[in-house]
Amino acid sequence: MAEFDSPTYVFDFRDKKNCSRVENAEPGEEINVLVRVADDKLGPPISAKGILSEDGVFHIKVTTAAGEQSHEWTYEFLMDAIKVHCED
Repeated sequence: MAEFDSPTYVFDFRDKKNCSRVENAEPGEEINVLVRVADDKLGPPISAKGILSEDGVFHIKVTTAAGEQSHEWTYEFLMDAIKVHCED
């Protein structure tokens, strides 16, 4: 699996259900999340897998025909970003 400092895919804050799934994530539980291509803010969402670790890191894994990429957020920082981007 390739690790990227600047992922090609980023968490998609446009979908409130996507944000809600992350807000309700339990440690060790794999959930479906949506990502988008980093350079295409209006592009279609892409399905990915997310998992919250016991130590408070949210891992996102994207698998496409081009291969697999992953990136991670501290859960606290991701929750702050969700509050900014997903709140009405």
